[in-house]
Amino acid sequence: MQETTALAERLKNQIAQENETIQNLTRQQLKDLRNALTTILEQELSTIKTDIHSQNESMGWKVVRNRIFWPLLIGLSLSLGIFGGSWLTMNYRSK
Repeated sequence: MQETTALAERLKNQIAQENETIQNLTRQQLKDLRNALTTILEQELSTIKTDIHSQNESMGWKVVRNRIFWPLLIGLSLSLGIFGGSWLTMNYRSK
């Protein structure tokens, strides 16, 4: 009877040690996976930030060019044409 109790106790201890070992290995694997995923996500975030920054810079120039530069150039050309035409007409008429 005492022998079976000792055997049962040893089996309990062995199972407890195996469970503890499995839990420790699982924790370590989860920690490694978390670190790997964190590294990958940080790299991806950095890539996304770089892409967004470059797109914003190119989009900023496009907005300036399309919304400000071309209308300004067309307006100045028209104004210059009207002013020049009026001036030439006045000079021609006054002679």
